[in-house]
Amino acid sequence: MNDLDPKHRVIIEKQVRKMRQPALAPDLFQIGALALLEALDRGITEPGYLGLEVKEAIHRFVSFGQSPVSIPDSSKTQPNAKAIRAGEDKPVGQMTQRTFDQLRLGITGAVDPIDEYEQADSRDIESNVWVRQVWQKAEQKLNATDFSIFDLRFGPADLTQREVADRLQMTLRNVQMREHAIKRKLGMLK
Repeated sequence: MNDLDPKHRVIIEKQVRKMRQPALAPDLFQIGALALLEALDRGITEPGYLGLEVKEAIHRFVSFGQSPVSIPDSSKTQPNAKAIRAGEDKPVGQMTQRTFDQLRLGITGAVDPIDEYEQADSRDIESNVWVRQVWQKAEQKLNATDFSIFDLRFGPADLTQREVADRLQMTLRNVQMREHAIKRKLGMLK
């Protein structure tokens, strides 16, 4: 990290100071430096954009230790989840391999063996733990029918609303209304 360009060092130091956490400053600097180097590798050279990349990485690092993980609903998530359950090793569509691997870890709990030259990314393990904790919270917060809908829609079965309605012998409209209520309830989890 000592061979950083002085103007890049200033960008990182500015974002570290903004966090006002002197105890974390060395870690935040390293996180920022890695984000900056990755951004440079991707061809980003504008100082403003580099600052945004550094800021995002530092905020992600600090926030990860302080708040629960939110699992974003994405049009890319469901097809890739189905691909993982089908045993695929490559992402479907435009999802990056790293995101695909983290999704696989969250779904299957499987961890590839670590090469002696690699280090385990503790965030992968922690994200798996968070998924399990969110699942347990959902089970506690929802009644049995709502949890069944949640499990069938977003769990390993990964069914459509129509398939859930058929399986639970409910109307499609009832499943839609309950799913909306489930999302609202789980959105308030702390």
